[in-house]
Amino acid sequence: MINQTRYATLTKQSTTFTIVAVQLSVFQNKIGPERALLDYSRLFPGMPIILMAPDPQGVPIYIGRIDIVNFLKVTDPSVIPWQTSQLDRNSFQASRDN
Repeated sequence: MINQTRYATLTKQSTTFTIVAVQLSVFQNKIGPERALLDYSRLFPGMPIILMAPDPQGVPIYIGRIDIVNFLKVTDPSVIPWQTSQLDRNSFQASRDN
């Protein structure tokens, strides 16, 4: 299944990580974030994955490594360099849109 996904890869203090935008419903139980983190770690191997979903007021909620989440909480979301790609979650391969 191929879905359009928004993500951003950043480096902060020598740590490269990827933020993936997900639906808020992913956060509604413990299994949702765990499964999404596992899936996206296969797409972006070797780096921490942070999940982001906007709350009903549009404020980002982040789940992932706590030091990165704390950094993102004080970062203006408009400076995050989002990209949109077609991600094939069945084969866990990403192909970038041009």
